[in-house]
Amino acid sequence: MILFRKAAYSQAKSVSTEYKTAIEARKDARTDCGSNVESQDVAESKLNNRRKWRAVTQKVAQQANNREHAKKCKPKQRHEECANIKKKEKRETQADLVLAARNANRTKAERASKKTAKDSEE
Repeated sequence: MILFRKAAYSQAKSVSTEYKTAIEARKDARTDCGSNVESQDVAESKLNNRRKWRAVTQKVAQQANNREHAKKCKPKQRHEECANIKKKEKRETQADLVLAARNANRTKAERASKKTAKDSEE
C-alpha cells in the first residue's frame, strides 16, 4: 500500500509540468490501493481556498492603504503635489548619490596626482 503511494507520488512529481495529468495519476494509484480519494480532494480544495483567501486579504490591505493615502491627499491637486514631492525627493537622493560618487572619484584622482607630483619632485 505504501509502495503504491510512493510510486504515485514519484509519478506525479515527474509529470509536474502537466498538473492535471499528475493529479489523475495520483488518484488512479490511490484507488488501486483502496485509500480514500475524497479526503485528499478535500485537503487540496482547502489548500486552494487558503491561497485564494490569502490573495484576497492582501488585496483588501492594499485597498485600505490606498484609501488612507487618498484621505491625506483628498483633492486631486494635493495628490498631484504629493506625487511631485515624492519625485523631487527621489531625484534629489539620486543627485546626492551621483555627487558622492563624483567626489570619491575626484579625491582618488587628486591623491593619485599628488602622489605622482611627489614622485616627480624626488
